[in-house]
Amino acid sequence: MKLPYAAVEFTKAGTPADPAQVDAALAMLDAADATDVIIMSHGWNNDMAAARRLYTQLGDNLADLAAGSDRRPAIIGILWPSIQWADDDQIAGGGVSLGDDVGALAATIRKSVEDPGLAEELTGLTDSLDTAAGREAFLARARTLLDDGGDDEDAPPSALVGGDADGVFDAVRVAVYAIDDVVPPAPATGAPGVAPDLLAEGADVEGAGIFGMSWAALARQVLNTVTYYTMKARAGDVGANGVAPLVDRINAADPERRIHLVGHSFGARVVSAAATNITTPIESLTLLQGAFSHYGFTPDYGGSGKDGAFRGAIANGLIHGPVVITHTHNDRAVRLAYAVASRLAGQVGAGLGDRNDPYGGIGANGSVGTGATQLELGDRDASYQFASGAIHNLLADRQIASHGDVSNPAVANALAHAIGLR
Repeated sequence: MKLPYAAVEFTKAGTPADPAQVDAALAMLDAADATDVIIMSHGWNNDMAAARRLYTQLGDNLADLAAGSDRRPAIIGILWPSIQWADDDQIAGGGVSLGDDVGALAATIRKSVEDPGLAEELTGLTDSLDTAAGREAFLARARTLLDDGGDDEDAPPSALVGGDADGVFDAVRVAVYAIDDVVPPAPATGAPGVAPDLLAEGADVEGAGIFGMSWAALARQVLNTVTYYTMKARAGDVGANGVAPLVDRINAADPERRIHLVGHSFGARVVSAAATNITTPIESLTLLQGAFSHYGFTPDYGGSGKDGAFRGAIANGLIHGPVVITHTHNDRAVRLAYAVASRLAGQVGAGLGDRNDPYGGIGANGSVGTGATQLELGDRDASYQFASGAIHNLLADRQIASHGDVSNPAVANALAHAIGLR
């Protein structure tokens, strides 16, 4: 790491795992005589080494770009017990064998289900997914992971909470095809009483699932959808109960230091929750492929009479500089998560996962309904004039190839401008 760095770990509830780490982080800032504190949060990845790699790669690119600045930035890396999602390049189901799908599902269960007993139960049910009873049992056990979702724009659709299993699996199928821009194959015909839209293309292919997609591949995305709502509450707790007090403590120690919040994926929810709950100011908020609703900052979203969960971060006046948001439909992880939610909510008329979909992700579409300035993410030499107190959507189609592609020089350059290092 080229910049001064300290890590602070948090528990599921959002409290510091070791208060001495907070003291050490404050001491690091003093030793570095830091003018700017960049608090970074990772997203859905329970591998702390991967989180540190993100901070190192992004931080080193940032250091290179800011070499001529008279500012002295330092990084505090937030480490929290997030949950693994499916790998980005395996989000959509095609091109892998049935055996590979089963293995991938088993691996996802091991990574994303923290209760060993429940993980064992779900793994044991993978062999029965080709039966309606097996799918019902798998979904029933997966549902025990669901948080109540709260009363906001990201609450779980009722079908996910209590709908029939084959309806949930079919919603996943529709969403995967929509994100891949593929026309679903025509339904097969079969025995009387078997719904045509739940049949495999080849009735003689055991476990082939819906239209040739394996039940295991669909179950993997069902589990990811449930995991989203598990992560939602935890990320909010870490931001509100852990990162917000950390911001206030840094400000109390030295009010002249400028504080910047940066979050990737569910880390964008962490830092947005922090910005909503701080009592002292920050200089900027940067969200890299954020995994929450594109209505998160919106007043009266969708004419509901309610504000987005993080509208308070904008309304409280404590962000003195810009809000910068990268977004692209290359991010299939975020786009698919919301496409599934939309399909489960019966939103069949809208383009699944796009900005006109009531269920859409901020990492796919940017902030919607906030009058955000629409810009494009340029290369490492691009120049930006971000306005203080304003939201900026950066369309990143040319510079971000996937959900995790957020540490490259182009992204670091936009971050350097948001922070004021360039």
